[in-house]
Amino acid sequence: MALTQIVTDLIQDAAITQAKLSDAAITQAKLGTEFTTSIVMPSVAGPLQNLYPGVNIAIEYYFGTNSTSAIIIKFVGAPNPNIIVNQLVGATFTFTGANIGSIVAGSYIIGSNSTSSFQPPDEYIVSIILNPTEQTDVNDGGGSGQVVTLLQASSVPTVDFSSAQVFTKTLTADESIVFTNAAIGMVKDIVITGAFVPTFPAGSKITNGTYNGAVSNFIQIAVAASGDYWLSISQAQ
Repeated sequence: MALTQIVTDLIQDAAITQAKLSDAAITQAKLGTEFTTSIVMPSVAGPLQNLYPGVNIAIEYYFGTNSTSAIIIKFVGAPNPNIIVNQLVGATFTFTGANIGSIVAGSYIIGSNSTSSFQPPDEYIVSIILNPTEQTDVNDGGGSGQVVTLLQASSVPTVDFSSAQVFTKTLTADESIVFTNAAIGMVKDIVITGAFVPTFPAGSKITNGTYNGAVSNFIQIAVAASGDYWLSISQAQ
């Protein structure tokens, strides 16, 4: 093949065509949702936390049949925990010491609970039913040295860098925000409101601005390295 033909073929192959331009066009589908979507910052289940740290909780009484059962726990010498009906559903009920009738010491999930009520002289009691475990020992009984802990998964507000570009959040309490799936060079935006304090992951550095809970805050995050986040905070003028 002559040199001129080779050059001609290369030029034709490299020519800019409408098909090539269309194929190279930047589209939302190609960018993906991590670059084009605005979402409410989700809360992801975090580690189990003690709902009542430092409070003495023990077994007051239990009863059971093959069709129904209940365990009554007591908060000893503590203020009213102000527990309402089914507030503890889904929490982990853990106890050590002697078995509760037919239920061996360990961890179980609470299926339902009563309200807390005062029992003189210095206790508040709550009736709970475990799910799916039932108390099948028909011989009712009182507590005998069981120590109870009530645990619940923490709710962690999470910025998943792979899921959206803009995240919005209204704080209803002081929150520690978590970053996941961050890669070097990524830049994400957060719009946060609420008169509480947001805390960002270790490795976060604020380049300018401070959070103002009275207004909306625009926070931009740039990932400089693994675990190295640079944040700027601003408000509307």
